[in-house]
Amino acid sequence: MTQLLVIGGGPAGLYAALEAAGYGLDVTLFEKGKIGENIRCAEGFFDTMKLLKKPNSGVRFKVEQIIIKAKSTYQIDARKLNLWMIDRGDWQKSLAHQARNNGVKIIENSPVCQKELIKLKNTYDYIIDASGAPSVTSRAYGFSSFYGKNSGKTVQYTMEGDFSRLKNRLKVGLMTDFWGYYWIFPKSKGIANVGVGNFHLVQNDRLWDRLSQVIEQEGLNDHVILRKTGGICPTAIPKKLKYDNIFLVGD
Repeated sequence: MTQLLVIGGGPAGLYAALEAAGYGLDVTLFEKGKIGENIRCAEGFFDTMKLLKKPNSGVRFKVEQIIIKAKSTYQIDARKLNLWMIDRGDWQKSLAHQARNNGVKIIENSPVCQKELIKLKNTYDYIIDASGAPSVTSRAYGFSSFYGKNSGKTVQYTMEGDFSRLKNRLKVGLMTDFWGYYWIFPKSKGIANVGVGNFHLVQNDRLWDRLSQVIEQEGLNDHVILRKTGGICPTAIPKKLKYDNIFLVGD
């Protein structure tokens, strides 16, 4: 039986493991931490191509409207879009449960470094690297700098307060002197992810300062910060997605 190793227990890795198990492969998945933890995401589930169904777990609400604030404010009807606000941790745990039930061996708290990757590729028939950005494959094969050159930067607070005015709605905003946008994605009437992301790094333009400006502008100064996170968001696909018997998926 063909042996497949999946590295990374995020959505891409879990979906890849489920698909491979459905084709009868012997699948093992390594996750560096605990599945469903250390989430760095605004947690909007947007199926732009309508290839996926409604998530089977973790759905907070169907998004009915998107508010876009620029020089003027616009309201976009989202009822026909495959767009949901989710709890991504719950969703990933559900995918992991489904994968286990389909025979996938999931091993948590098992990070893979580049030296281990070289050994593992000789142990398994194939490897799917869904380890994120930069991927462990990029470190092993010397192209990790690609992500630094082709990624947006994001910062985000999870905040507690009154977000009831955004019931079943998401809000994004543009700023005239900034190549990027901010977002307010409520998970409930009392919790929301509030963040800023850019597509082009400008010297001396600190994203955390930008986020502070957004919080003041949106009247959120009296809200409580529960969690602080940030990271990169790839904006381009590497020209090569296969290295020996290793395939890249996801970020």
